[in-house]
Amino acid sequence: MKLLSAFIILFIAAPRAFGQSTQTFTVTPRFTTLRNAELPPHIKDQIAHVYSTWFSSPSDPPYLLPKEVVLDFNVSFPHLANHGRQVILLESTGTYAGATGNGQMWFFLRSGNSVRLILYASGFLFYPSHSYDVPHPVYRDGLRDIAIGWNMSSSEDGIHVYRFNGHDYISDYCDSYNTNDSGNTKLGQHEKCEN
Repeated sequence: MKLLSAFIILFIAAPRAFGQSTQTFTVTPRFTTLRNAELPPHIKDQIAHVYSTWFSSPSDPPYLLPKEVVLDFNVSFPHLANHGRQVILLESTGTYAGATGNGQMWFFLRSGNSVRLILYASGFLFYPSHSYDVPHPVYRDGLRDIAIGWNMSSSEDGIHVYRFNGHDYISDYCDSYNTNDSGNTKLGQHEKCEN
């Protein structure tokens, strides 16, 4: 019995005795603001330096959004990498987001002390999302394919699938889908995306 008691005490005390941390880490909630995200200040500054093409004509250059506005945008950390790399998703809110759930999104790949923009898109994250994912995700160069949805009406929507080419996300194909009154979704045919 003394041997069992000694083993239990050693098992509980061992992490501290050998300098190992017993701290537990919390998972970031689905959304938090960039201002409140658990990121180093220099990473937040890099992310807050984003450009937008909304509210301008196609011939106008993208414009820099005010930092104080961007700090209140939503941030999440979707699981897109299969080898420990961190992807940070910044999503517009307020007047910089559409009334139908379509908004602006910036995907950043974090590498050490810096981040790099790998996709700027408009819509909403169709998959992977907190409510839907594909059964067998496809990974290319370490990051998985993602689909950006676009609400067109109450029952008809579009999907734009992007694949990672080792440096950025690029357009792969588009699709449409309809949702009936019962909530069942029917996908259309893959087709080349129109710009």
